[in-house]
Amino acid sequence: MTALQIVAELRKMSGLLALLFACVTLGGNVAAQTRGENHSRKPRGKIIEIENVQALIPDVEVFDHRGKHVHLYSDLIKDKVVLLSFFYTRCTYVCSMQGASLAKVQKELEPLGKNVFLISISMDPRDDTPDKLRQWGRTFGAGSRWSIVSSDTPEISKMIKAFTGEDPGPKDLHSSTVFLGNDRTGKWLATDGLFGPKTLVSYLTKLSANDANKR
Repeated sequence: MTALQIVAELRKMSGLLALLFACVTLGGNVAAQTRGENHSRKPRGKIIEIENVQALIPDVEVFDHRGKHVHLYSDLIKDKVVLLSFFYTRCTYVCSMQGASLAKVQKELEPLGKNVFLISISMDPRDDTPDKLRQWGRTFGAGSRWSIVSSDTPEISKMIKAFTGEDPGPKDLHSSTVFLGNDRTGKWLATDGLFGPKTLVSYLTKLSANDANKR
């Protein structure tokens, strides 16, 4: 089963396709502005492609479990190999199992290179305060290679909808899909975050190897 089929079976493709339409519209508006007057405007993020489906990762400010404010794309993803997961701190089923799995994955990142990271984005930004993110990170032993972030902004809400197919907020049951990508090569894939740490590490290893081969 391909990564795209996994996303489709979890009924998340509709969200990604919806974002594709939004990205096309946004691209047209930005291009028109650029032709007009503002050539120095910073990029608002990056459009990635997962199995021929496009999605926007916004470069908005988020806060992390360390109490820092960083930009999602330019600080956490640009030029890196990453695993993106979606969770919320009150989730006691999918998120707990996935958190335990990612805790094991992070122990295997060092041999893959200095630019391989985990990023967990809260699906419940209104409730997940920095203190709650910090506690969740402590529960699973989040280290320097793992950023746990949240932001109650329209851009992050759109990203949550695009990648998970759900509006922001707690869910009784939600997808365990994770997204892995190499920003340098533009290679992205989706898989089930509950497949186990060995499977997730194997994907990150391949993405890292592709990066090394392209240099």
